[in-house]
Amino acid sequence: MALRGRLDWRGWRGWAFEDLCAWFLFAALVLQLLLVFDPRYRDFPFAAFAVPLVVVAARAWRGDWPGHWPGKAEGWIGGSLALAALAGAALEGPANLEALGWSACALLLAAPALSPAIARRLGTPRPAGP
Repeated sequence: MALRGRLDWRGWRGWAFEDLCAWFLFAALVLQLLLVFDPRYRDFPFAAFAVPLVVVAARAWRGDWPGHWPGKAEGWIGGSLALAALAGAALEGPANLEALGWSACALLLAAPALSPAIARRLGTPRPAGP
């Protein structure tokens, strides 16, 4: 999530986009935790995460997952977001379709951060990254 300790600014577009995605993931985690622990007077943040959701869905559809394996911070944030989304869906129940929709969106946002961990568990070979 930091600037990855790089002093070479020529390839900034690649890592800046990944860092921006990590910040959106962190913001989604904070909002999801607020919805789980104190849901009063809070709306589901569909509008705030519409663009990141479209980007993640388009990258998944194209098979264009992040070129590098996310670090530990991204993995923890993604895992925490997935667990909080499942907890939020369980707390709200199947009658609240808006909560289920947001939980599905949060799981979609967490998917790129969790895909390397799932691939390691399944024994999938690690792709060559930059």
